Amino acid sequence: GRRDDYAILVEKYKKPIFNLIYWLTGNRQDADDLAQETFLRAYVKLHRFDRQQRFFPWLYAICLNLTRSHLRKQKAPSTPIGMSDVGKREESPVSFSENNTEGNIIAQERLSSLRASLLQMNTEDREVIVLRYFDERSLEDIAEIAGITLSAAKMRLILVLIG
Repeated sequence: GRRDDYAILVEKYKKPIFNLIYWLTGNRQDADDLAQETFLRAYVKLHRFDRQQRFFPWLYAICLNLTRSHLRKQKAPSTPIGMSDVGKREESPVSFSENNTEGNIIAQERLSSLRASLLQMNTEDREVIVLRYFDERSLEDIAEIAGITLSAAKMRLILVLIG
């Protein structure tokens, strides 16, 4: 019932949640919509949250479940997720300075290429990569968020990296 406290949590996690969804979907509008849905769903289910646990893995699990559901609904059987969007230029969640220096342009191109590569991965592999390298989460956090064992999180990351 303390909305001001929840607003503080939303403020703290809105950017990481948006970025996570963006890197998983490759679509800014989907990231906006799913981030809002994540916070709405978390608010409605807040009474279920175990206050002895950490908040962010619980919130991230809600986020991942919503994003997975969204991706399953959008995925065409013959087309990998996002392949129709690979050639489209979409703004990255990473900020660059206002001037279009050569370095910024190169960085944007690299991010675009990286996004295209990520979107070709299956959802579970993409989640591990995004959580570990973009969100800088520990393997313990990834296991907790994804609802898998620590060993499974390590193996998934290893297989993605060597695969």
